[in-house]
Amino acid sequence: MRVLPTRSAGPFTLALPVAVLDARFVLTLNAARIRLRWRDDDTFEGIIGGGIAADDLIAVVQTLGIPPELRSLVAQLIRGITDLDPSAEGNCRRFSGAIAFEGRNAFVNP
Repeated sequence: MRVLPTRSAGPFTLALPVAVLDARFVLTLNAARIRLRWRDDDTFEGIIGGGIAADDLIAVVQTLGIPPELRSLVAQLIRGITDLDPSAEGNCRRFSGAIAFEGRNAFVNP
């Protein structure tokens, strides 16, 4: 199968809805980029990546059913994985996030 050229776009801000068990929230990917590779058979593979603000995810955690005594631990864990957007003091404020996906061409009649 011949693979067609890769196409990419970005950076942009992407609001990504997340559902884990009974928790539902939106994560914002900052400086997001998308890359798609189309195949001859009208299928494609892609990846979307960007930075998630640690403070945003920590705020979401406060709204979930996590016991109050564990919330500070979760906040420490989130701050421990940051690797983007360093402050003047050198502390990163965002962490990398990415999603790989596959799909196929479709037509929807409006």
